[in-house]
Amino acid sequence: MTVAVLAAGAMLAATASSASAITVSNVQAVPANLSAGANSDLSVDFNLSGGKLDDLVIHLPPGLVGNPLATPTCTEAELNADSCPAASDVGDISNDVLLNDLLPLTVSGNVYNVVPRAGEPARFGFVLTTPGNLIPPVILQSPAALRPGDFGLDTILNDVPDTASGLPITITGIHLDLKGQVGSPPKGFLRNPTSCGTHVVSVDVTAHDASTGSGQTSFDTFGCADLPFDPKFKASIVSDNPKQPVKVSTTISQTEQEAGLKRAVVTLPAELGPNSTAFGNTCTEADFQASNCPAASIVGSAKAASPLQSQALEGPVVLIATPAGSLPKLGLDLRGALALKLIGDIAINDSNPNALRNEVTFDGLPDIPISEFTLTFAGGPDGLNLATRNPCASPPFKFNTTFLSHGGVTTQGATDADATCRGSKPKLKAKLKRPKHGDAKLKLKLKAGGLSPIRKANLKLPKSLHVSKGAKLKRGLDVEGAKVKRTKSGLRLKTRKGGAERITIVIGDGAISPRGKKARGKVKADIKALDGQRTKLSVKLK
Repeated sequence: MTVAVLAAGAMLAATASSASAITVSNVQAVPANLSAGANSDLSVDFNLSGGKLDDLVIHLPPGLVGNPLATPTCTEAELNADSCPAASDVGDISNDVLLNDLLPLTVSGNVYNVVPRAGEPARFGFVLTTPGNLIPPVILQSPAALRPGDFGLDTILNDVPDTASGLPITITGIHLDLKGQVGSPPKGFLRNPTSCGTHVVSVDVTAHDASTGSGQTSFDTFGCADLPFDPKFKASIVSDNPKQPVKVSTTISQTEQEAGLKRAVVTLPAELGPNSTAFGNTCTEADFQASNCPAASIVGSAKAASPLQSQALEGPVVLIATPAGSLPKLGLDLRGALALKLIGDIAINDSNPNALRNEVTFDGLPDIPISEFTLTFAGGPDGLNLATRNPCASPPFKFNTTFLSHGGVTTQGATDADATCRGSKPKLKAKLKRPKHGDAKLKLKLKAGGLSPIRKANLKLPKSLHVSKGAKLKRGLDVEGAKVKRTKSGLRLKTRKGGAERITIVIGDGAISPRGKKARGKVKADIKALDGQRTKLSVKLK
């Protein structure tokens, strides 16, 4: 965003006619505080000479960003009327100018945070005046843009005017001061890169005669180890059908004060394997870069929220083709004001040969504050991830993570996934055997189906059945999958901590007594699954 401020200030550079090529010199860009990640004031200076300025590009280093949400904004109408709110002021600009190639003047003014247009992360406005108002105020504005290569900020200004009020002007020097903090209480506006080392600021210009010039400077940041870095991770799995791929969502979250996330490695549970059918539907990298991937290659969605933007970036997750024999890559086409295209690698983690695991790595992530970064892989027939067992059963599916900051700090963690299993409902079967000779036998079967494992159940038996108590019941009771307690109306079941997929109860040896010749009726069940879902069933006693 800062780059827009620098470039628009240079729009005053309407140079007089000259035979020499345009030149950029004495470029300086120095934060007042060189600590990594600091909200520091920034001073920028450079000189121009020769040629008539036509186009200008200013490149800020990756990680040097501004927060357009830190202040109220000024509308374009307010800017053009020179009536921007004082609270939208984010800096000052001062230029050395030659008017009509003869009269040296200082043109100075304020930098304002202007409402961005659609598709822009930020826009800045300038109101510049001369001593004694020798020329009318010059009002300019410039948008910000994100470089797709290294995710630094760029502004490109084309068709720069070379007159003011009909008189030729030439800028010989530009000085810009931007605020690191704004408002009361102070909020961070500019933020240094969170990486340590050398950061380059460069300026490229083109004159009306097609001559070109460039200049650059650099500064070093330090103190990366002092920045907090503790990304949080969570994962969830949803199974709607035990015979189909599951939906998988992962979220990485950070605070605005943390160092930026440079590399994220997520190792999936061993119980999640690839759906080979889905892996065969890919997009070429060229089509991915053009946002033109076929629908079949889309395997999910991505969402990235930043404290620098009011709207989150969102877009599809696609499989990108690689050479034969290699696993495809993952492409994230994040769309919005800070549009990003990210490509990640899929690999097999074979650290445990008996439990191979899929692993996803995104490296070279932008040094831009991201509060939440969520990847959601669709489930269903075309889903990417097949579960080899019920994800709602114990033990939970475990994800492992390794995160690297732009400052060189590494953290590792292990996270149990939250699981939800919907699919088919539990099933209940009830059968009574009444031999001509000997004792009756009641057999009850409960099956979790596609739901989460069964944790508890209350069974209400028909009044035509009498269940014995105490030692007689204990002697005639055979149970698998749960503990049973007799109640006034039937039986109460409780499974082990991890739940049960199936429960079988057989009551015989005189512990069950049918009343009447037919002993018919309904068995009712109130089932509570491990994930808290409740299901009520009623079946006829056969």
